[in-house]
Amino acid sequence: MDAYAVRKNPNRMEGGLKPLLGNVKWVSFDLYETLVKAGTRHLVFYLEQLRKRHRIGINIDELLSLRERIVREVSQGPFITIKERNAKVMRAIYSRLSIDEPVESAVDFLYQKYFNCPLFDDAKTTLSSLRENGFRLAIASNCDNKMCDGILATHALKFDVVVTSEDVRAYKPNPAVFNVLIERSGVEPANILHVGDSHTADVVGAKGAGLLSCLVQRAGGLPKDPDIGIEPDLIIQKLSDLPAHLTGNTAQDFR
Repeated sequence: MDAYAVRKNPNRMEGGLKPLLGNVKWVSFDLYETLVKAGTRHLVFYLEQLRKRHRIGINIDELLSLRERIVREVSQGPFITIKERNAKVMRAIYSRLSIDEPVESAVDFLYQKYFNCPLFDDAKTTLSSLRENGFRLAIASNCDNKMCDGILATHALKFDVVVTSEDVRAYKPNPAVFNVLIERSGVEPANILHVGDSHTADVVGAKGAGLLSCLVQRAGGLPKDPDIGIEPDLIIQKLSDLPAHLTGNTAQDFR
């Protein structure tokens, strides 16, 4: 079976998924762009300053496109942490643009910004509501341990289980991330609903490990990829919609 293939869930019933969501005991969350707003403004600011300082003859959009190409290139090899990846990316950018200065300050500046990202407005109330209704909470996120620890400390957030890509030495959608979550939670995959903003990383990854999946599809967020062929079990437009689906107060958006 392909590593990312979806395991058939024997509990699936015709006519909807409300019975399946009734089995949920744990809710896991992606971190960046699901609970916290990462965005690109600090990256854009730094690259714009770099462009002006060195009189680089390309505009900011071209510079961002160059960075994206380099990110894809360095992501093809063995696992490296996000900080290691960012350092390789910045070195490659400096090399291709013939910039002769150390990259360490750039890497540290951008990495520190991960620790201070603001929460989405409804994140804390959603987490509190789920807690009050008896759900256990987890993080399953493509981030370094230090990034995750920094965000949780900044916003005084507590989770029962935290799994990062650095823990597992793999990035979602690799189901290894979710397999560790299953092991640490001590429940069956069908008892876990994973919530995230990425169709590929969060929906495909979670369902590949047998979990239920919820796609957060905010206005202006990542589009749902129609070509993947793997559907989320639930789609919500904001985090605050989630508790009602799990406590049985509404049936809309069930698939």
